[in-house]
Amino acid sequence: MGDRTIKRLLVSILLAVMSILLISFPVLAIANPDSITFGSGTIARYKVFENVNEAGDMLFVAECYVEYAAEPSEAAGEAFTFQVLNVAGDTVLLQRPISDYQDIVVSIYQTAAQVTAAGFVSSAYKLRIAGNPAMFGAPNEGVNMVTATLDAASDWLDQSEFDGINSWLYVLLIAIVENIEAEMSVDHTVEVGGVTYLDASGSTLFLAGIPSLNVFLPEIFQSTSTSMTAEDPASTGALQIATTPTAMLGGNMARSVTGMASFMGVSESTAGIIITSILGFVFLPVIYWRLRNGAITMIAASLFVIACGYFGLFPLAIAFIIAGVILILTAVLFWGKISI
Repeated sequence: MGDRTIKRLLVSILLAVMSILLISFPVLAIANPDSITFGSGTIARYKVFENVNEAGDMLFVAECYVEYAAEPSEAAGEAFTFQVLNVAGDTVLLQRPISDYQDIVVSIYQTAAQVTAAGFVSSAYKLRIAGNPAMFGAPNEGVNMVTATLDAASDWLDQSEFDGINSWLYVLLIAIVENIEAEMSVDHTVEVGGVTYLDASGSTLFLAGIPSLNVFLPEIFQSTSTSMTAEDPASTGALQIATTPTAMLGGNMARSVTGMASFMGVSESTAGIIITSILGFVFLPVIYWRLRNGAITMIAASLFVIACGYFGLFPLAIAFIIAGVILILTAVLFWGKISI
C-alpha cells in the first residue's frame, strides 16, 4: 500500500474525528435553576397515600419548586422529571415529567395491580426532582436535582382512615396550595363556611399535577365538573430506563460512563462519544494494519460507531449521523475522482 493511500486514510480519520468533536460538545440547552426544592416553605412537602381510589393503590405526591427568575423557553416537562427511586437511590422505579416551572404540585399514581406487580411496600424509597441529563449534563444535587428520603413511619398515610376534607390528602394539598399562594402572590383558593376549596385557577394547577384528583378527592374543589377529568399519563418511564447505559451495557460500564461525565462536567451522551472515539483510535489502526485496506477500515469505523450508539453509549441518531459522515468521506476519498 503506497504513501498516497496512507495519506488518504489519515485525512479521512482526521475529518471524521473533527466531525465527532463538533457533534459531541454541544452547548448545554438550558441554564440551571435558581433553586430546586420540595416546596417553598420551611418544611419539605411530600407524602405517599395508600388506599386512595381502591384498596392497595398508592399516590406519591410532592410540592415541586423549580425556580427561575426568567423561565427557559424549553418546556418544563422536557427539562425535569419527578421520580421515585429504590431505597439505595440508584434505580429509577417510576418517573413523570413535571407540568410547569416555579412552585407546583407533582404526583405519580399506581393502581393496586401496579403496586403488586412492582412489589411496592411502605419503605424508605427516595423521591427526586431531576433535570434531564441531555440538557444539563451531569446531575448535581442541589443545583439541577433534589432528592428526599421517605420515612417509612411518617410519610406513608392511609387515605381510607378519614374522608373528604378530614383526609390526609386534603390536609397536605391545602398546605401545598397555601405555600404556592404565598410564594407566587396569587390566589388559588376560596373559603366557604370555614372550609378551604380550590378555585378555578387552583383546580387547573392541581389537576395538571394530579390528573385524577377530581376522582381521588372531589371535596377539595369549589365545584365539580366532568370537564376536569384528565387522563393519568404513563409514569413508568420504561423506554427511557431500558435504553440507559446501565440497561444496555451493565452496571460497571454504566458507572464508567457516568463517572467520566461527572468528572468532565458533560452529559452522559458526550462522555459516550468520547469513549467511542478513544476505542476507535485503539482498534481501527489494528484493523488497517491487518487488512492494509483504508476503505474497509473506514467502513468498519462507521459500523463501530453505530454499534456504540446501539449499546447506549450515546444516542443512536447521532451514531447514524457520524457513520454517514464517515461513509461519505470514504466514498469521496477512495472511490471518487478527487486526488489528495
